[in-house]
Amino acid sequence: MRKRSTIRLAAVISAVMLAAMLTGCGKEEAVDTAATASETAAVQTEEVSQTETEAASEPAAPADIVNEILSKVEMSSMAEVASDRIGNYLTVDMAAVESFSMYICGSGGFADETGVFAMNTEADTEAVVEAIQKRIDSRSVDFESYNPDEYDKLQNAVIKTEGRYVFFVVSGDNDTAEGIFDSMCGK
Repeated sequence: MRKRSTIRLAAVISAVMLAAMLTGCGKEEAVDTAATASETAAVQTEEVSQTETEAASEPAAPADIVNEILSKVEMSSMAEVASDRIGNYLTVDMAAVESFSMYICGSGGFADETGVFAMNTEADTEAVVEAIQKRIDSRSVDFESYNPDEYDKLQNAVIKTEGRYVFFVVSGDNDTAEGIFDSMCGK
């Protein structure tokens, strides 16, 4: 994105410099060239703005969102869940999933986990939300008598959708994780 903007900026600067150099060759032609150069610069600036706006409204990839969450929110012993193992944790129709990223606590002693699913359509999100809620409910039963602090994390889990994206987090800092999701999903 920045590379494209830099190239366009260089083109605008080159056009303005060309117009300035041609100004010395003849007054009438210089006015036309300068007008053309400024029109070109205006069009290129508008294209850059439009491209940046479109890119800003596009949600980030699930892996990028989850990696940002993991870099900012403390979670214990996180292990990535690969697509061939997702069925061990969630009952999800993978044909309805465009892409996803999910991490769970690898040690099993903590309830920490997070994930983002980009579904093919918004209609596909409901089934994933239900599968996540079922997992959280099941884990709550496991942790209720085993580790009350982790049980509290599960009771405060966040599950939400944004368009065709589904996000969930179980951590000690759900607000930060949710803020990252919101900001990276164009909210």
